Amino acid sequence: MNVDDEGLRSICTYIEKVNTIEYLDLMDNNITPLGCEFLSRTLINPNNKIVKLKLDNNPITTKGIAELSIGLRQNSVVEKLSFNYCQIDAK
Repeated sequence: MNVDDEGLRSICTYIEKVNTIEYLDLMDNNITPLGCEFLSRTLINPNNKIVKLKLDNNPITTKGIAELSIGLRQNSVVEKLSFNYCQIDAK
């Protein structure tokens, strides 16, 4: 079963409440740029503890990476990222 964007929105709400998630692996869950927008807002939260983020095999595209970069540039916790096979172009 895929998490999809709405499932990721629920996960982000949970993460913001508990602030104990250190490793988030959502490989092959049909996450799109919309889901990346939800996740980006969570990454901005200063109480966020996500250290490793793995989103391989999702249709994130370059637009999704642009959304995630908003949260990532304000985040000092994330150390490892993985976006293999996410339809990201050379731009």
